[in-house]
Amino acid sequence: MDEMNNIFEEERDLVRMLDEDGNEVVLEVIEYFDLDDEEYAILIDAEDDECDCGCEHDHEHDEDEEHHHDHTAYIMKVVSNGETDDDGNELVEFVQPDESKMESLINAAQEVLFGDEEDDECDDEDCDCHHHHE
Repeated sequence: MDEMNNIFEEERDLVRMLDEDGNEVVLEVIEYFDLDDEEYAILIDAEDDECDCGCEHDHEHDEDEEHHHDHTAYIMKVVSNGETDDDGNELVEFVQPDESKMESLINAAQEVLFGDEEDDECDDEDCDCHHHHE
């Protein structure tokens, strides 16, 4: 993704960018993390309202129903452009990280997103969860 026209919305941390083909995409920042004294963000497609099962993301499933939504995630470096908005908030740009750091970034992002899941254990070996089964 090219860093381009970054616009934030207050309720959700949304960013508008142009992809490599010049198409506008809207991504949602789901998490920020630091690696080697640099800030990074994990983003997903904000306009992906349906998953493969056809359900809407804003509803709840039955308690007995195991349900997961897989998203393509992007890792972008957060860079201050030295400017502030009218409220004094620092303006930032999202840029592609150095390719040589991608393996470390992916590992760090997985730890941020899923690190606690490894501590949880599930008793149901037939489930489709990401927990450890003994």
